[in-house]
Amino acid sequence: MRKILKTVVLSTVALSAGLGGAAARAADDRAYLDPPLTPERSMTTERLGNPGAITQPGTRPGTQPGTLGQPGTVGQPGAIELPLTTVGKAKDLGTGQLRHEIVGIKPQIGALMFKDQQLNASSRAIQGVTVDGNLATMINKDWNTLFVGPSVGVLYSHLGDPTSNFIGTNPTSQMGAGGANLLLLPANLKLGLNLADNFRIAAHGGGNLVYRSMASSMNLGDSALGSDSAWKLFPNVGADAEFGLGNNVALMLRPDWTVTPGDTLFSGTVALNIPLT
Repeated sequence: MRKILKTVVLSTVALSAGLGGAAARAADDRAYLDPPLTPERSMTTERLGNPGAITQPGTRPGTQPGTLGQPGTVGQPGAIELPLTTVGKAKDLGTGQLRHEIVGIKPQIGALMFKDQQLNASSRAIQGVTVDGNLATMINKDWNTLFVGPSVGVLYSHLGDPTSNFIGTNPTSQMGAGGANLLLLPANLKLGLNLADNFRIAAHGGGNLVYRSMASSMNLGDSALGSDSAWKLFPNVGADAEFGLGNNVALMLRPDWTVTPGDTLFSGTVALNIPLT
């Protein structure tokens, strides 16, 4: 009986010792895999939300490596960094500038200089509108250095009596020409060069169709007499200087000479150019 009790006691002690060693080894394994919580490891755990997570080289905690535009992308081995740029269409750049003008609408005002029926030098106000078209840019928008195309329009002046003021009214003496008017219809070819995006010089020439409600109101050297009205086509030549003030607005200076058998008819106008591109 004693021998049996001794054997049971020894077996119980051996089993307890074995279980204790296994428990110690398991604790050591857990300590190795899950080290004690330290302040540094605590901060990392809060950021990651995953205790024991391993941060990959080149990334910041909480980010995925290789994600475009996210922290951790820069510095990844083999990664190709592309600059972030805005892609624009070249044809959208410079829209509304003189260089890209296809049609220009140009209301204008200025002065008309001529010799009246008494052969005295006179001047009157003149106003109207001209329209220019650029065949070069109509055909090919890349030909925007040149301006080649028609220039047409209508200009009006009230002449009145020879002794009238600048707008043809309040004459100092009545000479029966108070109702005299003038229409000037240019039918020209315009050749120009765009020296910059918003600066152009040009020459125009061809013919000016001149209407006088009283043909004798000015000395043009033709055969019209008395109070008869007259339409006459005379050659002309002139120049244009255009300055862009912004998109779709420019200023134009337009001197013009109409060559007649009598005295040369001169008009000088300032125009507000509205370029359509």
